[in-house]
Amino acid sequence: MYIPLDPKKTNESWEKLKKSLISNKFTYTICKGENLISDLGNDMQQCIKGIINRMKQADYVRLGSNRMILMPVHFAVNFISYNKAKLVELINLDDSENTLKNDLTLVIQFIFFENKSLKELVIPLIVNDIEAINIEIEKDEKHHQMIIRRVGK
Repeated sequence: MYIPLDPKKTNESWEKLKKSLISNKFTYTICKGENLISDLGNDMQQCIKGIINRMKQADYVRLGSNRMILMPVHFAVNFISYNKAKLVELINLDDSENTLKNDLTLVIQFIFFENKSLKELVIPLIVNDIEAINIEIEKDEKHHQMIIRRVGK
């Protein structure tokens, strides 16, 4: 069962994330608030260090786990204002469209569930067929992003 963990509650989570990223295949989809379309480069150790440092500094971070073993989806969000945020880091298991769709659906649900005041989430890429309860999705083709809004409550 997938359970998102708050790494800021235990320092060992960051070391576990580092080991997990070094030893397992992953896809780095969103980096520094932008859709990552280029290769990570040759220095994987340095890249992973940068990922972890940015995630440590983010306002809201969750690391995916299954039976206390870290596995993607991992994500980080920065708050633009009290009720608006942007997804700034996203690490997936693979780069298939189906995985990305499912991971983003999960991420959206957790972010809105745990952040009751959040009304709007900006995701710097466009994915079709996202399904989540009590949200509406605006696709901003010009800026190649989706704006997810809470509806209802």
